[in-house]
Amino acid sequence: MKIVKAAAFLLLAAALWLLNHRYFHFTPEGVKRHILSFGVWSPLIYIIVYTIRPLLFFPATVLCLAGGLAFGPVRGTVYTMIGFTCDSILVFVLARKFGGRLFSAPTGRILAWRERLEKRSFITVFTLRLIPVVPFDVTSVAAGLSSVRFLPYIGATVIGTAPVTIAYSMLGDRLTRGFGPALLLALLLVLVFALLPFLWLRRGRRGRIEES
Repeated sequence: MKIVKAAAFLLLAAALWLLNHRYFHFTPEGVKRHILSFGVWSPLIYIIVYTIRPLLFFPATVLCLAGGLAFGPVRGTVYTMIGFTCDSILVFVLARKFGGRLFSAPTGRILAWRERLEKRSFITVFTLRLIPVVPFDVTSVAAGLSSVRFLPYIGATVIGTAPVTIAYSMLGDRLTRGFGPALLLALLLVLVFALLPFLWLRRGRRGRIEES
């Protein structure tokens, strides 16, 4: 039964991905126009969409850039942080409530990550948010499937995602303002956060080689 549910879930994910990438072609500019069309309700709509984003398999980067485009770097960061915190809570709660019915007991590397989450929950979640060696939603699911407590999970999520959210909001805000120092700074910050996972994994492999 678990295999059937997991297969149905994967088929739905694949269908939504195909619809998005082959037919809808969402872009930050397009999302911005749709968001601002709601007028004074735009911030609330943006936060709601960001909250349910994982269920729609919508790319977080597109929404984050759209937030900066629509609301500017400050309000864009605030609204995105609220939305991301809410979507992290939603995925965490769903994984904790229903994950046991969809996933079998973890083994191997997955089990090792789960044990690390349970022993050092705050620092592990913080590291995975700041240096996303695994996708954000996967981290949320893993935390929900483990015995990580809710408050440390949320605290680490907020603190760990703040820097990258600021960077993408700044970049989104500057995309339509032409070339300049602020755009260069935003691009540099985004590049740094894009490279961090690779540097982290390389450091981990080097450490394992030295130990052996």
